[in-house]
Amino acid sequence: MARRSELVALTLDRITFNPEAGDGIAIIRMTKVGREEARYLAPEAVRPLLGWLSHAEISKGPIFLRFENTGAVGKRAIQPQDVARIVQRIGRLLNAQHPNAEPVWPVDHLAAHSTRIGAAHDMAANGIDLTSIMHSGGWNDPKMPRYYTRELAARESGMARMMRALHEKNKA
Repeated sequence: MARRSELVALTLDRITFNPEAGDGIAIIRMTKVGREEARYLAPEAVRPLLGWLSHAEISKGPIFLRFENTGAVGKRAIQPQDVARIVQRIGRLLNAQHPNAEPVWPVDHLAAHSTRIGAAHDMAANGIDLTSIMHSGGWNDPKMPRYYTRELAARESGMARMMRALHEKNKA
């Protein structure tokens, strides 16, 4: 859930891996608030990350490196704007896997920030409290995660719960 500028600034010395559990922790330098914060890395993120580090032979420095024109892994870190292009490229590739279907990924609305919005939405849908969502995304103010999860909040509002209860009562 790092912002793209925080993601591309991530260096190997800022990550610790837990081999027993398969997960890890990344220390993110939060660009908007000028502090550092530990963020959880799930095994589903650690496995491909370790594969990338091995493939790219990264033992120190930036984690996310540019590819050279030759296709070789370069030595320079990618730039924040590259993250948006990569996310959109992945969306187009995923849509191409289903050429006769409606696009699964709305590429015209897909951005680097989509991962933060989607993760906040998924956490709220799974009952994670707002404070934990804020910590996971590095938000100091609940305004943005509440905005991102507003449709879920409407479905769980007092009115929505009351109407579901009334419908259940009327069925009985």
